Amino acid sequence: MGGIGLEFKRLQEKPSYLTAARVFGYSLAMSVGPWLATIFAVGFVSLIGIRLNNYPDMTFFTTTVMYAFAGSLVATGPFFMIFSRYLADLSFKGRPDQRKALIFVEALAVGLGFAGGFLAATYFTPASLGNSLIYRLAIAVLTASLIGLWCVLAYLDAQKRFASSFYVFVMGCFVSIGLAYALRGYGLDGLLVGYTSGLLAAFVVLFGLALRRPADGAKEAPFHATDLLSYVRGFAVLGWIGFLYNLGTWIDKFYLWTAVGETVAGTRFRIFQPYDIATFLSYLIMMPAISYFLVMVETEFYADYRSYIDHLETSPLKVVEERRDTLWKNLKRRMNNLFELEIVIAVLGFFIGSFVLRRLGMDEPTVRIFQVLIAAAFFQVLFWIHLILLLYFEFRARALLATLLFVSLNLGLTIINDVYLRSWGYGWGYVVAIGLSAIVSWTTLRLGLKDLSRHIFFVNSAVPTGR
Repeated sequence: MGGIGLEFKRLQEKPSYLTAARVFGYSLAMSVGPWLATIFAVGFVSLIGIRLNNYPDMTFFTTTVMYAFAGSLVATGPFFMIFSRYLADLSFKGRPDQRKALIFVEALAVGLGFAGGFLAATYFTPASLGNSLIYRLAIAVLTASLIGLWCVLAYLDAQKRFASSFYVFVMGCFVSIGLAYALRGYGLDGLLVGYTSGLLAAFVVLFGLALRRPADGAKEAPFHATDLLSYVRGFAVLGWIGFLYNLGTWIDKFYLWTAVGETVAGTRFRIFQPYDIATFLSYLIMMPAISYFLVMVETEFYADYRSYIDHLETSPLKVVEERRDTLWKNLKRRMNNLFELEIVIAVLGFFIGSFVLRRLGMDEPTVRIFQVLIAAAFFQVLFWIHLILLLYFEFRARALLATLLFVSLNLGLTIINDVYLRSWGYGWGYVVAIGLSAIVSWTTLRLGLKDLSRHIFFVNSAVPTGR
C-alpha cells in the first residue's frame, strides 16, 4: 500500500479541486475499479441478451458469473495473501523483479482453476439438464481467467503499476461487451463465451505486461520454488485469513441460497434474489468510504508507520514510544473521520437506495433487506480496514481469530435469523455478526498497540528470509 501512497503524494504536488478529483478518482479506480468495470460489463451483456432471451435465461447467465466470481475469490484468497507478502518482502529487499515466481504461480493457479472450474460446471450445469459442452468449457475458462487475474494483479500492484492494471481490466470488460454482442445470436453460449473472452484477453495482456523487463533495466532476480514454499509454511496463517475472510463474506449467501433460495431453471445453481440484489447495492453505496481509506488513511498512516519503524531500529526507547503514541493518536483521529463519513454515506444510501429500489418496482421485503444490509456494509468496510491494520502491525494471530469469529458468527446468526426470526426479515444475522467482528477487531488492535515494539521485535526475528 505504500506504493499507492507515493502515487497519491505525486498527484497532490499541485493542490487544486481538479487534483482532489483526480486523487479521488484514482483511489476509486485502484480500490474498486475492476469490480465496477465487471458490474458494468455484466449489466450491459444482460441488456444485450434480454432482447433475444427471456428473463430466466438471463438469470442463468448472471448467476453463472456470480458463482464464478465467488468461487475464484474463495479459492484464490489463501494463496493471494501469501504471494502478496512474498512479493512485498522481496521488493523491500531490493528484488522486485519476480517474473519467474509469477510464471510458476500462474501455471499452478490457472491449471488448477481450469480443472476446478470444469468440475464445478459439470455439477452445476450438467448435460442431463440440457446444457452444452461449450457452456461448461466457458465456465472453466472464466474461472481460470479470474484466478489468473487475481494473481497477476497482486504482482502488478507490488510493482506499483496500478494504472495499467485498471486500464487493461476496463479494456477487457469492453471487449466482453463487444464480443457478447457479436455472438448474441448463439444464445446463452454466445453471451458467456463473449463475456469470458474479454476477461481472458485482460488476463493475457496483463500477464504479458507483467513479464516485460522493468524500465530501470534491473537484473531479473533468481527464483527458487523452495523460497515460495517456505512462505507457504511460514505464513500459512495469512492463507487462512484470506480464506476465512472471503468465506465469511459469502457464507450467509451460501446458506440462504440453500435454505430459502430457488433453483435456477436448467441448473443446480440456487439464488435468493431479494438478498443478492440488496447485498450488491449496499456494497456499491459504501465504495466512497473505501476510497477515503486509500486517500486519507493509507497515505498518511504509511508515513507515520515508516517513521515509527525507522525510529524502532535506531532510536532510544523513549523516542520509539513517542513515535508509537503519535502513530496511535493520528490513526485514531483518521478512523474517527472515516467513521463519520461512513455514517453520512449510510444514511444517504438508506433513503436514496430505498427510493430507487421502489421506483424500480422492487417489493417491500427486498427494500427492507437492503435497509438492513446498509448497516452490514458499513461494518464490513470497518472490519476490512481493521484487518489490514492488524496485518500491517504483524498481528496475524489476532487477525486470524477475528476472521474465524466472523465466519462462525455469520453462519450461526444467519441460521438463527432464518429459523427463529424470519418474521424480522433477512440480513439481521449478517449485521450482528459483522458488527461484533468489527468491534472485536478494533478492540484487539488497540490492545495490541500497547505493546507494539516488543511484538514487532519478536515477530521479525521469526520471518522467513528466503535466499
